[in-house]
Amino acid sequence: MTFPKLPIQWSENGYEITEELGHGSYGSVYKLVKDKGTENEEVSALKIINWTLDNNTVRYEFTKDWDEARKSYAQRFDQMTQEVNLLESFVGMKTIVQLKGSCTEKMPELNYWKLYIQMEYLKDLMDFADECNGLTRKQIVKLGIDICNALEVCHAKNIIHRDIKPANIMVSPKGYFKLGDFGVARQQISGSMTVIGSYDFMAPEVYKGMPYDQTADIYSLGMVLYYLANDFKLPFSEIQSSIDRINRRMNGDTEWDWKQKLSSWGIATNIKQKMSEEILYDTVMTACANDPKARYQSATAMKRDLMICMDKICTWEKRKDNWEAAKKK
Repeated sequence: MTFPKLPIQWSENGYEITEELGHGSYGSVYKLVKDKGTENEEVSALKIINWTLDNNTVRYEFTKDWDEARKSYAQRFDQMTQEVNLLESFVGMKTIVQLKGSCTEKMPELNYWKLYIQMEYLKDLMDFADECNGLTRKQIVKLGIDICNALEVCHAKNIIHRDIKPANIMVSPKGYFKLGDFGVARQQISGSMTVIGSYDFMAPEVYKGMPYDQTADIYSLGMVLYYLANDFKLPFSEIQSSIDRINRRMNGDTEWDWKQKLSSWGIATNIKQKMSEEILYDTVMTACANDPKARYQSATAMKRDLMICMDKICTWEKRKDNWEAAKKK
């Protein structure tokens, strides 16, 4: 497989691309290795975002006006580079993917723009879940707490992530769940904002094109917890279309229906474990309320309930361990 040529700042310092980790509409993510095969080997992830202007785009989107097309694409590219600025402001945060370096290549005369973002190398959440044969309730609650910590920092800076979903959550070697991909994150502004994100995890007001705020992120995190705790099944997962699924979720007449799906987790009979399950259930349902005013109004408030849930789970685990130890005596 042929990999992209690296800019000088990496190619002349012992770096090479060894693997493609994933790709999307704007570009790809690669495994970047420094001093491969030596005791000093370092691994990171390199995100390459490509913007290329072609004849069809200019013809149909800009009515053959190349100057206007180049100007528009340059502005869009500059907006994309804000991800670097955001990541730079999050340096040192244990629950946000860390930036290691970046550079841009702007060649408007050749009709292309490239953005390179080097980040720490982390494990994909779903790969981690597969290795664990699913996530325990304790892991799910910890994920919720970690992402709430990330959102506290984002929201304090008046930044809405706008695309919280399993694919944008990574796992560090030390066990931290980290929020990544700030490519569509934006400063909160008054009035309506762009409809953007993934339908299956999108808040109803975002989908409807209504004004929204940081509680849209709270909703998306709640949907992630629902998905993970419900054996990787979304509400109305039997419906093929993601648009049809979100329409069902927004329908007040069916809200009871998907609550029942959530309650099929199988609450344990032991009272301590049952309490932790019920707290998690209530936390998810509050986060996923269709009415933004009925949700947690801050990540801090949501984290508070998740920490209560974690305390209940840990208490139950300790008592279970003591009981198991007593049986062996």
